[in-house]
Amino acid sequence: MAITKVVGAWPSDDEIRRIFYDEAKLLIPKIKHLYDTDFLRWYESEYGTDELKDLVLVLLSQIDSFDDCIVVTDFTNFNWTGTSTYGLSSGDTYSVNKTSDYTEINLTTDSNSGERDIWTYYNLATSAKAIFVSATIQPPPVRCRLDVCNADGSTFENPPDFYRLAYRIHLSNADFAILKSVSGSGASLAEEAVNLTAGVDYKTAFYISTETGTLMAWRDSDPLVYRQYKLKANDTSITSLASVRFMLYEIRTNTTTVTRIKAPFIIAWKV
Repeated sequence: MAITKVVGAWPSDDEIRRIFYDEAKLLIPKIKHLYDTDFLRWYESEYGTDELKDLVLVLLSQIDSFDDCIVVTDFTNFNWTGTSTYGLSSGDTYSVNKTSDYTEINLTTDSNSGERDIWTYYNLATSAKAIFVSATIQPPPVRCRLDVCNADGSTFENPPDFYRLAYRIHLSNADFAILKSVSGSGASLAEEAVNLTAGVDYKTAFYISTETGTLMAWRDSDPLVYRQYKLKANDTSITSLASVRFMLYEIRTNTTTVTRIKAPFIIAWKV
């Protein structure tokens, strides 16, 4: 019987553990390209919008079996359903602007005190049982919000009821949160103990399933790893989902503020 010469020492226990750890990492489901604008624009130009949607649905199948989606690679080609405001003072001015790379909400407030909200919204053609939303968000010094509502997104609340993913930059050590509003009554479902920075881009994703009552949020996870969420909650208060909206909130007077939601902007839904 031939004897094979072994060259080198047998790996140590620590080396074996490291090898198995590195191999295991390869098995963790990673959802790539959700924030890669250049890649998605190239894919759309090569294969078309329908093929791009099919690609995104395959990627998102790690989260849920979504039926359809929109993938916004150029905001000038995307039509929000509308824009609404709540609580603006008579001397306030605002604008909602689009470039190929982002939708931007601007607000200049007068000297009158009070809370202001401006939002642009997208109504789905059919109510959904689950929704996934992702984009890169640039928060303002106070707050911006990503809402998933159970009705038309044009009115402030009650109706609609909604789940909210909030960037609350002005708070101390609680800047990223999942909230809800049902029948005009709000509650916090999950908060991340973190201090974030206004004007910085944060890769953001939000998933809600009314079937399971699961809510999950990711921040700066690229590629997105399904189980490495920043926030998770369970709630069954809202039973259908019908619109998505991006909101600017301001309470300061005599100031100008801006927030942006950047491409690629993805909404996937399950009916």
